[in-house]
Amino acid sequence: MKTTSTYKPLIYLSPILLLYIAIVLLFGAKAPLGDGIRFWAYAGNILQGSYATAEVGMLHMGPGYPLLLSIFRGLGTPILIPLLLNAFLLFFACYFLFKTLTQYISFKTALVIIYLFAIWDPFLLYWTQKLYSEPLVVFLICFGMYSLLNYYNSSTKKHLYFTAATLGYLALTKVIFGYVLAAFLIISLFIFLFKIEKQIFKKNILVSALALLFCLPYLAYTYKQTGKLFYWGNTGGELLYWTASPHQTDLGEWHSASIGMNDFFAERYHLSGVDPDLVYKVNEIITSRIYEDHKPFKEKLNGLGAYAADSLYKQEAIKNIKAYPTLFLKNWVMNLGRITLGYPHALFVKPPFSPFMSLLNIVKSSFGVILFLISLFVSFINYKKLRNTKELSLLLLGLIYIGGTSLLAAQSQRFMIPFTPIMLFWTVFVLRNFKLKF
Repeated sequence: MKTTSTYKPLIYLSPILLLYIAIVLLFGAKAPLGDGIRFWAYAGNILQGSYATAEVGMLHMGPGYPLLLSIFRGLGTPILIPLLLNAFLLFFACYFLFKTLTQYISFKTALVIIYLFAIWDPFLLYWTQKLYSEPLVVFLICFGMYSLLNYYNSSTKKHLYFTAATLGYLALTKVIFGYVLAAFLIISLFIFLFKIEKQIFKKNILVSALALLFCLPYLAYTYKQTGKLFYWGNTGGELLYWTASPHQTDLGEWHSASIGMNDFFAERYHLSGVDPDLVYKVNEIITSRIYEDHKPFKEKLNGLGAYAADSLYKQEAIKNIKAYPTLFLKNWVMNLGRITLGYPHALFVKPPFSPFMSLLNIVKSSFGVILFLISLFVSFINYKKLRNTKELSLLLLGLIYIGGTSLLAAQSQRFMIPFTPIMLFWTVFVLRNFKLKF
């Protein structure tokens, strides 16, 4: 019956929603913290008819999540209400990923996988307790995958518009996806022009083009602010600068490079499982070296606005890439390690995780990464069977994202969160498609 197929998954998955609600109620922040301060401030700016201001780092983040928060800020609700929305967004991400997986595997197997997915990433659960955009990003990824597959199976305009709006809003929420969509459009157009099988890639062109059109009001705003076309945010230059850093102490990892950097981390050194005084002394040597190494360049930024600083960061990054290509490649590999496994870090112990907990995280993360790499290998040797499949386009989107974001200095596995649903989907699809019955 139709009602059974509609509501049965919601019933079976409802404990996940109860878990997320409980996490928010027990551990939810009472006020905006970290990046949440900036998101909340952007929401306030939107209510006043503006967006980018020096007080919130100009175009430091996309307007997708602040637009949502502006509703709650405008209504004057407690912070708890948008935090509960985070719980629901994450739950419906699980729901739509489940509906996607059940197109390929059994109901029971998909159920087990989704329950594992729901608790797999402690970082995601942590940021759900704060005013962070990750739950919204994961929801948009999972719903976007589900909607895109529906569009491939049907040529209805409804699915086209739903998918394009979802991916467009994803780009507004996490601006790197603006560049991902542009690359996806260009690659799909290239394949469309030189490939006999054109139907799937024609749909890719339509979806990505409409998604980018959805973002035109924001891009018009950034052009007015900066005078630059297709400008999404002013943080990319700084992140590329750190990946291109020729100083081996920082391992290509993003750092504030401020004189008080060690004191900032020291507030949590008691969580490291190592003598806090010892951790402070060792990390003081590391952070002092990082500060001194980058001080001459940082002084060039004094007095510059956010957009001019972004340009200078990019210029310095390109100069260092040309001068030290081997170090850039090495830093890029370490970036991939930090994104996928949470290792390595420049600091002796980076709180709040102890060496033991870091080891557990590496072991846990390795399972997903290794299975995905196996699926990529299987895909490569069976490419002729997969090259015309609609699922390959989802993988392409994910690989463009992870390839692009790995070039930008990472300090945590937060960058991995948008890729995890795609990685999981592709692993399940390949292992199931090539006769590993489950």
